[in-house]
Amino acid sequence: MASGAFGFRSKGDRDLQSRNFQGRNTEGVTMNGSSSFNTHLTVLEARNWERWSAAMKNMFGAQDWLEIMQNGVTYLATNATEVQRNVHKDLKKKDCKALFLIQQSLDEGNFERISKSTSSKEAWDILAKYHEGDDKVKLIKLQSLRRNFELKRWRRIKILLNTSPNLSIL
Repeated sequence: MASGAFGFRSKGDRDLQSRNFQGRNTEGVTMNGSSSFNTHLTVLEARNWERWSAAMKNMFGAQDWLEIMQNGVTYLATNATEVQRNVHKDLKKKDCKALFLIQQSLDEGNFERISKSTSSKEAWDILAKYHEGDDKVKLIKLQSLRRNFELKRWRRIKILLNTSPNLSIL
């Protein structure tokens, strides 16, 4: 069986692998091989952005990847020294590890949103914009929630008035 990037064969296989990865005791296994902590990943779903982002930021901070995820990796100058090339290579490696962990901790819908991302910063920014939204998106969501609330409230009032003819409006 041919597998795609990161070893996933299909949605069902990815879901199964994700559940198996989360359920395993991975104590002592880290992406950089140096420190030991449990890598049980919270899966980002429709309504747990705050919890997921906090957990991921903590994990990235523990691995010294947080700054890379927030700021990205800068381009390497064409006349870079050997030391600069080695530092850049290490930063790119950390960025790839962070992107991999982000990808591993997403449900199918969120994974599709970032599937073409090439850096952890790009993936994070896409997810943050989708789940937090900008001010216009937040305002539209709030207006929509208010409208739905009012519609449901009026439907209940109509039902009460139709089923109880003795009720009068104050």
